[in-house]
Formats: sequence, C-alpha cells, structure tokens
Amino acid sequence: MKKIVYFIFTISLIFFFIMNFFEYSNKNVDILENNKTVIEIEKPQNLTNEDFINNLITIFADMNSDLMYLTTDNSNIKSHKKYYITTNTNSIPIAVNKDAKHILDNGECLSTFNSDYTHAICGSSFFYNISIYNFTEIKKFNLDLCKYYIDKDMSNKIINTLKENGFNTNKLNVENSSFKYISLQTMFLPAFLLFISMTFYVISRRKEILCQRLLGFSKLNIVIKDCFENIIQLLGITILLESLNLLIIKILYKYSFLDYFNFTYKKVIIIFIYAIVVLFLTNVFNITRNYTSYLKGNDNSLDIYIITLISKFIFCTFLIVNLSSISSYISSIYNLNKINMTISENTKNYVTLPVNVSNFYIGDNNQLELSNKAEEFYNITESKYDGVLIDSRAYRKVNNEDEDEDDTLNTDNYKKYITINGNYLKLNPLYDIENNLIGSSLFNDDYLNILIPENEDENKIKSLYSKKYKINSNNINIIKYLKNQKIYSFNPYSGADNNGLIDNPIIFIYNSKYLKNQMLNYISGQYYFLKIDSDNPFDEISPTLSTCGLDAIIHETPYISNVFNESISEVKSSLMLSLINFFVYIVGLIIMIIYNSKIYFIVYKKVISLKRINGYNFVKVYRIPLLIQWLQLIFLILMRLKFTINISIIFIVSLIELIIFILYLKSTERKNIPNILKGDN
Repeated sequence: MKKIVYFIFTISLIFFFIMNFFEYSNKNVDILENNKTVIEIEKPQNLTNEDFINNLITIFADMNSDLMYLTTDNSNIKSHKKYYITTNTNSIPIAVNKDAKHILDNGECLSTFNSDYTHAICGSSFFYNISIYNFTEIKKFNLDLCKYYIDKDMSNKIINTLKENGFNTNKLNVENSSFKYISLQTMFLPAFLLFISMTFYVISRRKEILCQRLLGFSKLNIVIKDCFENIIQLLGITILLESLNLLIIKILYKYSFLDYFNFTYKKVIIIFIYAIVVLFLTNVFNITRNYTSYLKGNDNSLDIYIITLISKFIFCTFLIVNLSSISSYISSIYNLNKINMTISENTKNYVTLPVNVSNFYIGDNNQLELSNKAEEFYNITESKYDGVLIDSRAYRKVNNEDEDEDDTLNTDNYKKYITINGNYLKLNPLYDIENNLIGSSLFNDDYLNILIPENEDENKIKSLYSKKYKINSNNINIIKYLKNQKIYSFNPYSGADNNGLIDNPIIFIYNSKYLKNQMLNYISGQYYFLKIDSDNPFDEISPTLSTCGLDAIIHETPYISNVFNESISEVKSSLMLSLINFFVYIVGLIIMIIYNSKIYFIVYKKVISLKRINGYNFVKVYRIPLLIQWLQLIFLILMRLKFTINISIIFIVSLIELIIFILYLKSTERKNIPNILKGDN
C-alpha cells in the first residue's frame, strides 16, 4: 500500500507539472491582457495616423497609464500575438535583461521569437508566439476605428479624458477569458486520489498499529514515526521531479529558468503540504479508532467499502466520458486530414479571408456598414478571382442539433440547407433530373433560385420559404437535382464525419436581393474563397481590400488547406488535454478497483473462505459485487440517452474492470484463504 501512495503522489505531481507548464505558457498573455478594459477609439478624420498616435501617447503619459494595441497573426500554424504598448508603467512581461522599457523606447522589439539574450521575453511560446513593440509602430495600420486595452481600475477616468480631448471613445464588453489550467476544478481528482490512497494506506496498517500499541508505543509516537518516514520519501520524490521539470525548462527555454522556478515553487510547496496534512489527519483518525473488534478477529470496514464503491463508479464514469472524447477527437483528426487530401487538388490555389477582430470591434454601430463593404468586395472579386461561396452553417447547425432560432421550418429535412453562388457549380458540378449540367442559364436573377433534391415536394418548398423570406411564392425558381451527388462543403465545419460531403441539402443560389446583409458573415466564416494564382495572395488582394475598406479586419489570406490544418491543430490541443486527464482517470480507476476488491475481501473473508472450501464457484461467491457491476453497466448505458458516450468504450471499460476484479481476488484468495483457515486474521 505504501508503494501505491508513492506512485499516486508521483502521478499527481507529474499531472501538476504538465498543467502548470500550460498555465505558464499563458503567463505573459495574462500579464498583458488581464485587469484590462477594452475600448474603441475613433480617429478624427483631420488627423494623420502619426498625429493621432502622438496625441494618445501624450494623454496617457500625463495620466501615468499605458495604452495597448493588439493584433493576432494566424497565418502560421502557431498564432503570433503582437502587442504595441506605451511604456509609462511596469506592465511589460520581464525581458531577460529586465530593461524592457529601454528596449522598446529605442524602437526595438521584445519577442519569444528572438534568441538574442537582450531582447528575449521570459516565458513559454508553447501555445503562441508573442512580440512586443513600441506603441508608435501602429502607424502602419488602418486606425479609423480600433480596439485598445487600458487599465481597468482607471478606465472611467481614461475614457472621460479621451472624450474631453475630442476622441470618440466607447467601452466594449470584452474580457480576457484564458483557461485556468491550475485550479480547484482541474486539481480536484489528483488531490482526491491522493487522499483516498493515503486513507487506505493507513487503514492497511491497523494490524501493525495494534502490535505497536500492545508493545507500549504511544499513539503520538506511532503517528509521528509513520509521518516522518513517509515525509522523507515524499520529499525525495518532490525534489527529484521538480529537478527534472526545471531541467526540461532549462533545455527548452534557456532564459526562462528562474522565471519558471519563481512561477512554480510556491505551488509545489502547497501540494507537498497538502500531502503531509492528509497523511497526518488520516493517521490521527486511524489511531483513534476502537480496535476491540479487530482483536476479536472482526473488521468493520463496510463503510470504507461503500466509499470505494462510489469512488470507483465516479472514476469509471469519468474515464468512459474521457475515452469517448478521445475517440471523437482522433476520428475528427483522421476525417479532416482525409477530406483535406481529397479536395486539395481542386482547391490548391484557393484562399480564404478570415476576419481578424483582435484590433477592431464589430458591433451594432458598424456591422451594416461593413456588410455593405463586404458586398462591394464580393461584387469585385466574384468574377475577377472566381470567388466561390459555399455557406453550410445552417446544415452544420442541424447536424449539431443547434437550430437557428429564426428558422420557421418544421422538419429537419428543410433545415438542411446551404447557400452557394454560380462559381461553386464550376468547382463542384451538379446535374438536374434530366441529367443536364446546372448553370447560370437556369437561374433567374430576379427570383430566389433554389435547388432541391428530386424527391422533394416543389410546392411545399415554395410555401415554406416564401413565408421565411416574406416573398411571393411565384418569385421562387425551383430546380430539381439528382439525388446523392457529391456536394463538398470545402470547409472543416460541415460534413467532417461524411468525407466532407453534404447529403442532399436544399441549395440557395446567392442573391443579395433576398439574402440581405449576409456577405460579412460568409467572409468571416471562411465560406467565401478566391482563386489567386500568386506567390503572395495577400499582396495581390490587398489593394482591393483597401478600396473596399476591409483592410482593417482582413490581414491574411490562408489557403483552404491551412484552414483544415488550423482546425486539426485545435482538435489536437483538446486531444492532448484529454490524454493527460485519461492518465489520471485510468490510474484512479485501477486503484479504486483494487481497493474496493481488497476491502470487500477483508469484510467478508470468512464467508468467502467457507464458500470456496465448499465448492462454490466464483460467481456464487462474489454475486453481490458482480451484480453491482452489472447495475453500473446498465446505468452507464442509460447515460447515453443524455450524453454522447461511445457504447463500445462502455463495454470495454466494464470488461477491463471485471478482469482486474477477478484477477485480483483470485490472487488474494490464493494468498490469504490458507492463513484464514489457520485462524490468522
């Protein structure tokens, strides 16, 4: 039992170090973005960017506060956060030489990219790279209406001062919501597992404690002796693992060793103190129990058995849910890779136009204006760059049972619709019921054109959609297409579990007369993509973006394959966290099965021994715990009605639990039944 305690303590520390590293990887972002209020400042038309920036710098210097501007570059697999800040306070993450202000004032850059000792930032670039520039560098951007970060405690004063100086300023309801990897929620299970393991360790010492009491040892001496011996071992494990952890950090981030040590050591001390306190309290509780029944050969541990039974069920449930998630993530990665390879030949020169709002706020006051600009951009690029539109959001929502509240249709079938333009049909040809290629010649620009599968009722479709869009049914042009044709979504958001295909949807042909103010949504969702035969697509499309006034929100043009890679990367991050939790759950379940089996044998050892001697088979001897396992299996299967759980995983985990239970008890019987028959308790 003592070895199990050390093993669980080691597992808990490893789990902590992994989660702590993730937390450390967010440290610089938290320093820069936490306790900040996001505001929107409109640049007066009579000011140049340089004059506007100088005015802001002067205002914030007078208030002894800082102003920050953020852009996020997602053009690579790892995001690159670029911060542009004033240097009036000490809100800058520590540079290696601790003179970040001097570096920025000289117009130089602090970055996790930089291997130079002078300009490196202490911290991890595991999730994203970070660069920090002097605030004056934002003069190259479109600053007509942008987001900025200010000190939360001074926000009201700052906003009033900006307004007094003639700058139209609004407070935005935006907050940094980075995930906390080290919290009571994430550390509860390792802490609970450590508590349970120590509890059963001290319970297993009852015979030893009884002997020590009979030899004259005081209760205090017994507790102190056991705690001291275990504390030495736990301290050794802690020092060893912490040293290995620091060594890895030293190798990966050579300038961040001391910074990481300062970030970590207090938490390690808290975990070590927790282990000591639990060990001491469980020993005290155990030593104060009445051992009269134990002297008589009885062991009242039924309450402990019930606790282990409940704990085992909790870990089993968590493990099954976790494995179902892991299975889903692996399947998603495989499917997305497969789809990406399938469509790569047809889409190799197509780029998307993701909207970047890291430095720009889109709200009610400017959304309509941006929608009009997006429509203008679409009109220019549709023919020039063979712009393809395929909006499958409504189809995706149905598959995810997330229905559009505005959808007035009554059946799932009529909610599975997509929106395309004529260029989509060039990339993905479709045929009508007469086996003719569907093209613009069949469309009426004055009508709402809808393609429907051949088995759909044309009149019903007209009736439903005339109500939805409040138009005369005579203004709807219906074209039937052959069922079961390959209709690709060309994005990772729809049809991922169906080789990227959409099954027989209702298809709207985009017409701004009926589908009003939607183009900004199409572009931002990366449902509109362009064919640009250039080594640098963004440089090619940049003049058009500027002409249409979209250069403030579109900063990159990733290829469609990169969009898939980004989605795969997000799934991999979730998979990694699930695998870390899986490690804790599987260890916890195995330990709980062993403890539960052991306690059951201890409680019923005489009955079990007599039944085995009289020829009872295993099922008859252990019918109660086996019945409980069957009830647990039924309950887990019923949980599938409410939660997404893989039925195969339920049976596999339940089978593994049964095998461990059988093997452990058979081993226990061989070791203990002969001794019990001899009268040894």
